[in-house]
Amino acid sequence: MTTYRPMTIVGLASVTVLLLSAAPLAQGDGMTPLHLAAERGDHELAVSLLKAGADPAAVTRIGRYTPLHVAAKGGHHLVVRALVDAKADVGALTTTGAAPLHFAAASGSSEAVTILLEHGADVDVREPQWGQTPLMFAAASGRTEAVKVLLAHGADVRAQAKVVDISARNRQDSAQSRERNARVAAIQKQLAAAKTKATASAGSPPAARAARGRGAEDSGGEPEPLGYADLVGARGLTALLLASREGLEDTAFALLDGGADINLVSASDRTSPLLMATINGHFDLAMRLLARGADVTRASDAGATPLYGVLNMQWAPKARHPQPAHYMQQKVGYLELAEALLKAGADANARLTKSLWYTTYNRDLLSVDRSGSTPFWWAAYTLDVPAMRLLLKYGADPNLRTVKVPERYEEGGPDPTGPDRSGLPPIPWCRSTETECRPPTVRRGRGLSRPSAADRQSSARGDAPNG
Repeated sequence: MTTYRPMTIVGLASVTVLLLSAAPLAQGDGMTPLHLAAERGDHELAVSLLKAGADPAAVTRIGRYTPLHVAAKGGHHLVVRALVDAKADVGALTTTGAAPLHFAAASGSSEAVTILLEHGADVDVREPQWGQTPLMFAAASGRTEAVKVLLAHGADVRAQAKVVDISARNRQDSAQSRERNARVAAIQKQLAAAKTKATASAGSPPAARAARGRGAEDSGGEPEPLGYADLVGARGLTALLLASREGLEDTAFALLDGGADINLVSASDRTSPLLMATINGHFDLAMRLLARGADVTRASDAGATPLYGVLNMQWAPKARHPQPAHYMQQKVGYLELAEALLKAGADANARLTKSLWYTTYNRDLLSVDRSGSTPFWWAAYTLDVPAMRLLLKYGADPNLRTVKVPERYEEGGPDPTGPDRSGLPPIPWCRSTETECRPPTVRRGRGLSRPSAADRQSSARGDAPNG
């Protein structure tokens, strides 16, 4: 018996031949001719298959996609109509929990969205992974017409996606990783007990090994530095936040016209739509949101404000990872937007409570803790003199410092507050542009005969004295 691959089906005549031959049409992945007709948007072919007895409830092996899912994803409203008329389930879910309405909304086909809603689809159905609704799918993809249809049918414009505790997940992953490593170590120890014993006896002293083995609980009560998981956002976005993140102006204002709150923040880190627009470089949208009445003083839980976001985006550090570049395509300049924010009441001295994970996406190579920094501090750090002058004009305090983080020294090393017992002379500190070099001990008000270990370490690195 000949097995025909669905990919060879090119039209109604071929389908007729296949139907008459009663050949098995479904392939290993579960794709049937009806799936392929839905994918191609071939209404005539889909109708013929349905009349011949094709099952509208057939699902693929991977993902459990029905023909209705496939047609909705392509925005093929005529095929969607034919399938729902054939009693296809408008509430069918894929293995990831997505409904046909999610796909139709993302496709932007207002006709397909309307058909599904008229046949009983839940306008606020959530997929379980992130808890996103069809309105969020449409907003994130800039499908303005689909957004309008969903809003007209009562979609919840204030709905927020699921909040994921990334720190808790990271701790769980770390615990599982440690458990795995312990098991691997135990197996290796059983297989090579003699070698392990010899290596341990020839290695560092037991005291040193014990010191290295101590964890955070033995760190003397010092606060642990925040990791990436503690800094990054944990979702909980609304449809308006998703549109603002992508810079989709028409979609954002369709949501606002439909009743979205312009100042509703994310459920996880309290990011507002205005802040979301600035940190992603969408200055044109930010200016329009400002004109619409967005609150310029609303800060995230990290203390980030739209004003800081503008300067942060304009002078994002160079990185080996791709960084947002939308700010280079805006009609509104960053200084123009910054001054508009200041005129609207933005606080020029608002301070961060922790470093921003999105200063450089994926991995921050600056190694600078920016806790306590202000917009003026960031402008100074990036040598942006025009921005510094602008901020001073609106009351920026140039003397506000970042928060001094706890200094960490290797266990067993010299007391950083005591005298340096190395017997070496003080190391002068100077920048290459300075003509006068003075020992850091003089600048700190200490005697030349008693430099501290901290002085020696910082001078050797070329750090400026913390006087």
